[in-house]
Amino acid sequence: MNEPDIPWVTEKELKLNDFARGFVDSVNLYQKNIETRSGPGFAVAAGLITAFPEKVNYKTLNKSVEFHRLSATAYVATLINDYLDMQTFLDTSDGSATKLHLEELWKKTLEGIGFQTELPQEDRDTIKSYMAGVTLLDDLERSNPNKSLSAVIKAKELENAISLVHCAALVVGKKEIGINCLNLFEDVGLETLREKYDWIIKGKPENEVQRRLCAIFNVVILTQTVDDQFDTRIDDKLQARNIYSSLLKENFGNKQVCDRLLKAIQNKYFVAANKFGISGLAFLSNKKFMEFVKKVQYRFPNIAGGQRERLIK
Repeated sequence: MNEPDIPWVTEKELKLNDFARGFVDSVNLYQKNIETRSGPGFAVAAGLITAFPEKVNYKTLNKSVEFHRLSATAYVATLINDYLDMQTFLDTSDGSATKLHLEELWKKTLEGIGFQTELPQEDRDTIKSYMAGVTLLDDLERSNPNKSLSAVIKAKELENAISLVHCAALVVGKKEIGINCLNLFEDVGLETLREKYDWIIKGKPENEVQRRLCAIFNVVILTQTVDDQFDTRIDDKLQARNIYSSLLKENFGNKQVCDRLLKAIQNKYFVAANKFGISGLAFLSNKKFMEFVKKVQYRFPNIAGGQRERLIK
């Protein structure tokens, strides 16, 4: 593994206490920043605080506008997720997503939480890169409506990789993340989009920054599998891509078989996360916490639920 290009980053195992600190700091941010608090913002902040405690913590996020930008981006990312799954929420008149449309949505989200300050150029570059990646992903998805298990997993892995790396760039720094993530801000075409994020999806980090992002990425995808298992009913109604729904379709609705196969999929991410420094206890605790959150969301959809959860009464 190459030496990192960020002087404050040294090799570090991410243990349960790191996740606990990320959780506590995020709770404090959530309580202090009422106008920007959202489930996605909370989750992303917790992940980045866990991964980069030297740079990202309660003090650095609370004293600046970074939490506002991060929370807004995380919220827009959930809308983008819905859009990519259902291809309805963000459709433009010609039936396709555009960079301009997505950028306007992000800006309106910031304005909605009272953020009027002009964004620094590096933030604009980060959002431009993020939206460009999402637009290309949308083109890929529209050209291949395949909802097989392997296709759904690939799509969700790529989407989460794009989101995680750009959220990290917003709070850790465009230059620091860009240099360490294989020229993140270079333009790519449709055919090279997946190649750009191969290092995080396939788990081939070349430096410590990438290693930590690989670690958190596998936790994120575990969370995605839990999310999909709980969202099966609503996603089926909306004809959205869903990992557990694909399992059910390919195994004739046999839940016992699907549960066993889902555990095998989750174990793959567990092994990868552990390889990159996430302790087993931290990984499993995150899974249990996510299951608890989803139960609360569906038990109290109007209070704790998101757009999907509120569609099921």
